[in-house]
Amino acid sequence: MTIQSLTKACIRLSNITTIALGVCTSLMLTQWAGAAPGDNITTVPIPASQTGVGVSVAVDCNGVVYFTGGALTTLHSMDKTGVALGDLPIVDSVTGGAIAVDEMAWDGSRSLLWGGQHGSNPVKVYQIDPVTGVATFQWTSATISVGSYRDGLAYDGTDDTIWISGDVSTTIEHYTSAGASLGAITPKNSVGGILGEISGVTVGTGDLLYLGQDGAVRIVQVKKSNGDFISSFASPGGARDEGLECDPVNFAPKLALWSRDFSGNFFSVIEIEPGSCACGGGGTNVPCTITCPDNITVCNDAGQCGAVVNYPAPVLSGGCSNAVVACDPPSGSSFPKGTTTVTCTAGGSTCSFTVTVNDCEAPRVACRPAENPSGKKIPVAGKNPRSGHNPDGFYQLLARDNCDPIASLQIYVKDSAEGPCGGAFAAGPYAVGTIVKLTQSPGHAGVQPMAGVVTAHVHTRGEPVLVVTDSSGNTTCHR
Repeated sequence: MTIQSLTKACIRLSNITTIALGVCTSLMLTQWAGAAPGDNITTVPIPASQTGVGVSVAVDCNGVVYFTGGALTTLHSMDKTGVALGDLPIVDSVTGGAIAVDEMAWDGSRSLLWGGQHGSNPVKVYQIDPVTGVATFQWTSATISVGSYRDGLAYDGTDDTIWISGDVSTTIEHYTSAGASLGAITPKNSVGGILGEISGVTVGTGDLLYLGQDGAVRIVQVKKSNGDFISSFASPGGARDEGLECDPVNFAPKLALWSRDFSGNFFSVIEIEPGSCACGGGGTNVPCTITCPDNITVCNDAGQCGAVVNYPAPVLSGGCSNAVVACDPPSGSSFPKGTTTVTCTAGGSTCSFTVTVNDCEAPRVACRPAENPSGKKIPVAGKNPRSGHNPDGFYQLLARDNCDPIASLQIYVKDSAEGPCGGAFAAGPYAVGTIVKLTQSPGHAGVQPMAGVVTAHVHTRGEPVLVVTDSSGNTTCHR
């Protein structure tokens, strides 16, 4: 039998007889022995910059933890280890004035926080945007006006409702998300009496509420339907478990219950039973969806075998509130020639796209006069202009490319009489550094092998044209 089915069976039996309830509680605890409900998963200190008396805690579906300080008007956020993520002023959407908010709850369907205003009597309920800190007033509770701290507020995602208790209360009121009253329950203790001293409230799955109690150092489970006692376990936290919130994300596969200690200095993260809570109040969890930009193709940067690429940021949707986007390689990186896959993550969601860098830069090719092997020198130009700069005609062929190694480049000598880059006639290919003799012979074009350091004697009808092509197909012609 699964935990869920056992729980449902026990709830049915508990309506029949107290003895059946005791048997079921024993069976459930046996089934949950491996889960160790009540064990302290960890204690998380509140960041030093954000300490102060408070009662609130909320956890979104990406694992970001939100909290406030008592009578203070700042929304704090941190990760599961207590590293501060940011602070936002909480301001009224209409007046722009500061609002102090106590207990909050995460609404996974709307990607926002529900919160009760500190000191409001009856309790004023707001929706708070966790990205901007803007609080939008929704409605005022019907009767709750006990005390100044609003430490009992929970969002129920199964039916889109809100549960609210006063400060150290005996009842919990139930409202639609639009503020219509659905009545109230009076939670009971293990012998059927009034539980009382209720502080923190959060929603579990099925017919389940988790409650904190002032000074009791324990967590109590009761039925949402009528407040009947289900079970309880000792709390590893402080004397007052104020704000409570379920968290199935940060410590998976364990399910966790965050408890805000009234001292304001730490949170207790308590292990609870498998299947007992879900993000956003047990309703449909809206996943964080990350959408990457389209694949990108660019040319190399000048003189480089790659390119620095700044790509658009991925688009977040769904339950991505305050999710941190991480892409590898990040935008602004230097991408090598070829195709690189970029992987981006946010809130447990992943997407990818490719950045392709093409080598669009042609190689360079040139020649320089070389020594006459017999005279061991480069002759100067003669008085006859037609003799050229190097009358003996010996040249060393040179080339280089931004991507290809010099050893891979091959140089051809072609004839300008056949076109700007030559035509069918081609002498070569020659490696970079090869020495040839070039002669313009109007009557014919041809190649004669030579011995020693000179590889060939190339005759062209027009001017000789040096042609080199790199591995990406970029061609340069030079004469």
